[in-house]
Amino acid sequence: MKGKLFLFSLILFSLISCEKEGTIINESECRLKMKDYFKESLSCKKEADNIVYSENLYSGQCKGKTVYFVNVDCISCFYIWSGEVITCTQEKFKLKDLSEVSSQKLVYDACKDKFVD
Repeated sequence: MKGKLFLFSLILFSLISCEKEGTIINESECRLKMKDYFKESLSCKKEADNIVYSENLYSGQCKGKTVYFVNVDCISCFYIWSGEVITCTQEKFKLKDLSEVSSQKLVYDACKDKFVD
């Protein structure tokens, strides 16, 4: 009886502890995944040690979900936002305006080449 109980416990533990491939475990892993997803868009241009243009990774809330997107930091640029936001589970939304995303915060600074806490 003890052997069967032990075997049942072992199987139950392995089923509970296994995760599906591609499942996001925590926010840090999600941030890395989003940086990789947007890697072609993240950039920084400097002139004489002054940042003149940067495309950074941001997060925010939209439709009850945490979404990630790239936005431009540029004082004198005319920029049309792509409208694409994505969740860590690869759910994509096309928005009309960035104002639809609340609680926006910088996640990855391309000029400093590091994540922001």
